[in-house]
Amino acid sequence: MESHQSLSYQLSMVFGFIWVSYTFCCGLIAVFTIEYLLSLPTEQQSPVWYVIYAIQIGMGDGVEWVGGVWLATSSWHLLKSQKSPVTLHKFGLLVGVIGCLTLFPPLAEAGAIFGLSQIIWFCWIASVMFKMSKQKIS
Repeated sequence: MESHQSLSYQLSMVFGFIWVSYTFCCGLIAVFTIEYLLSLPTEQQSPVWYVIYAIQIGMGDGVEWVGGVWLATSSWHLLKSQKSPVTLHKFGLLVGVIGCLTLFPPLAEAGAIFGLSQIIWFCWIASVMFKMSKQKIS
């Protein structure tokens, strides 16, 4: 079985699609509900805030497990492929696990660590991919 058909690849793709869909839904709900809220008369806005809050809580309220699962499966696949730095992928696995820990209410603060660490991971993998693309061109 080639690496692009492996289970780790398929899982990372599925979780990536789920995470992107989830992120777009959360963002669009926030944007459109606030736009709707601002179109209401001032006296009708208070009850709508409670609905928006309920939707935000229902969508996860900072629980980062979806992104954590995606990052962990992607890092697992990249680690298995051995095409880029092992340290990067081990860091990605760690960050993914931290994101998954946000499922547990006492560890909800791990979401901030996950978010900041994921920014570092995105910048790191972008630089690796940029270097790899420059090598292919040369």
